[in-house]
Amino acid sequence: MLNPFPMLLDYVLFAPLLLRVVLGLFIINFGWNKLTKEREHKMNFFASIGLKPASVYLTLLGILQIVVGICLILGLATQIAAIITAIIMLVSYIIKKREPTLMFSPSSIYILLFFISLSLILTGAGIPAVDLPF
Repeated sequence: MLNPFPMLLDYVLFAPLLLRVVLGLFIINFGWNKLTKEREHKMNFFASIGLKPASVYLTLLGILQIVVGICLILGLATQIAAIITAIIMLVSYIIKKREPTLMFSPSSIYILLFFISLSLILTGAGIPAVDLPF
C-alpha cells in the first residue's frame, strides 16, 4: 500500500526529537521527585533493599536521572543516555511487578519508556541534536 502522506517522510529525522523530548521530560520528572516530594518514601525503599546510606544513593540516582534527561532533550550522548534510561526503566518495571506499592507510576509507563529508550538506541538522536550521525 502506498503511503498516504509521502511528503511527511521528508521529516523522518525529526521523529527521534519527539521521542527524546518526551523521554527526557519523564526522566527529569522522576529524578526531581526523588530529590523532593517522594524523597522520604524512596529513602525508606532504598533502606529496605539494603542500599545504605539511602540518602546518598537516592540523591545520586535523582541527579543521574536529571542529567540523563537533560542529555536526552539536548541530544547529547543520546544513545548512552537511552541505554541508562532503558536499564532504569527495566529495573523499575521489575520492582513494580514484585512490589506494586513501592512505585507510584503504573507499570505501563515503565514499559513505554523502556521501548522509547530502545528506539532511541537504534535510531540515534535525530535532528536537531548535539550528536549528529556521520
